[in-house]
Amino acid sequence: MNYNYLFFLCLLTSHAITTASQQAPQPLTMNVRLSPDMVHDIAALFTTMSANAPLARQAITKEFSAGLKEVGEGYGNAIIPARNQLWKIALGLTSTIAAGFILTHLCNKYIDKRFGEPVLIEKQSPHTLWGKITSSWKEPVDITNHMVISKDVATDLNYIIATTENIRKNGGQFENAIFHGPPGTGKTLFAKLLSQGRKMDYAFIPAANISQFFANGKAVEELNNLFAWASSKKNGTILFFDEAETFLADRSTLHAAAQNALSAFLAKTGTPSDKIMIICATNKPETIDGAALSRFPMQVEFRLPDLQDRKDQLVMHIKNIFGSQKGTHVEYAVLQDPNTITTIATQLEGCSGRTIQQFVNRLRQRALAENTLTITDNLIRIVTQQMIANREFNASTDRIKSTLFDAIRSKHSAAAA
Repeated sequence: MNYNYLFFLCLLTSHAITTASQQAPQPLTMNVRLSPDMVHDIAALFTTMSANAPLARQAITKEFSAGLKEVGEGYGNAIIPARNQLWKIALGLTSTIAAGFILTHLCNKYIDKRFGEPVLIEKQSPHTLWGKITSSWKEPVDITNHMVISKDVATDLNYIIATTENIRKNGGQFENAIFHGPPGTGKTLFAKLLSQGRKMDYAFIPAANISQFFANGKAVEELNNLFAWASSKKNGTILFFDEAETFLADRSTLHAAAQNALSAFLAKTGTPSDKIMIICATNKPETIDGAALSRFPMQVEFRLPDLQDRKDQLVMHIKNIFGSQKGTHVEYAVLQDPNTITTIATQLEGCSGRTIQQFVNRLRQRALAENTLTITDNLIRIVTQQMIANREFNASTDRIKSTLFDAIRSKHSAAAA
């Protein structure tokens, strides 16, 4: 593990403290190796801290004086002659105050600018400052350990994996992609795993986060902020837009605010980027505007898993959920029988990968909740019936939503005409 970054920040804090107390600062030199990104961040942080040293000195003096008053005049007179002790007390108070005041208040704007995120982002990875620092120490994520890539899309997805890796290593321009298909088939999961496997920043932007700004006319401004933020990342950024048809549908079907958002998106994506890769997910690829489609040379259909894919997914999720159990152990020998796996996979026909993961997780949770602590054939039958009922309910809901969407689109088309 490389502690140089954290050690350098501690050294900077010491430098700011001594500057604030009008003592000669120690030279900022040490025999360590820092990456260019670390040097850039540290230099900006040092500049902010040094520039505000006088203000910090005033705050430290005020707080120290107040502290002496609180402990009492007699006690203050007793410790003042002992200058060595006074200096130790002052240094302790100075360290605490400076760390809180300088690093929090004086560097707040810099940290927001460097590590903050636009309001359109629902989820970000890594999403904390510590996560950003430690992500460089972790091994890249192996996508195949977390999802089963169907043979139908293996060629396209493996190409995306390979080219993204090559661009990260050798330079070049990212190819944007549209992922379409039923919910729960791995579109979002693949994009997130791709970013983790290539150590890129990842931002998830749901349609609702964009449409909420249609009414006040700020969708364009927020999209511009999003692209500016993504361009500032050193390792490249994957922007994942979910339900992209909300603002990327055919222009004739969109109201004025959504049309402006579409125009802003087209303006930002007219030229391929070496910093931003865009992946859009939609269940209605036929509705996407032609100009927007031209920005996506890769279009991949995620289908519901076939029998073999369902078997592979069951084996993978059983390994991940039961193979590394925490706390109370649940016996799952029956799930290690290939015949049982085939039976379950056959019964779950038409279910998505997400449903299969939920199925395996529910088996364990029910065994724990009922305190049986063993997966039995009867438990498998009960949970399978529940999953099938959920699948039928979701299919019915999707048909209703599709009908409503088509009706709204037709209404906008008629109004535009």
